[in-house]
Amino acid sequence: SSLVVLLHGLFQSGPQLRRLVRELAGALPGCRLLLPTAPTRVSWGVGPAWFNYLASDAEKIQELEQAKAEVLELLSWQSQEAGIGPDRVVLAGFSMGGAAAAWTALR
Repeated sequence: SSLVVLLHGLFQSGPQLRRLVRELAGALPGCRLLLPTAPTRVSWGVGPAWFNYLASDAEKIQELEQAKAEVLELLSWQSQEAGIGPDRVVLAGFSMGGAAAAWTALR
């Protein structure tokens, strides 16, 4: 089995990616697809955001580190729950979610 984690963009949510996931599920049988929702933050408005892109660099880094910790906790849980190792995981995202995914993968 494998795992795909998709991180949404600014002011979106995991459930908003369901249509895409339905299409992916048909192409990836046996693959778990996870769509976490970012915490609510003030960032050019109020809503789900992985980080406040209007914040200072130090604050952005702190919030990206928090997002990374949440994603890594999710991956650890999946590893324990389903026995899916890091070599069977794809971490991806759209827009701000892509930035958070890249931050997590590259750190």
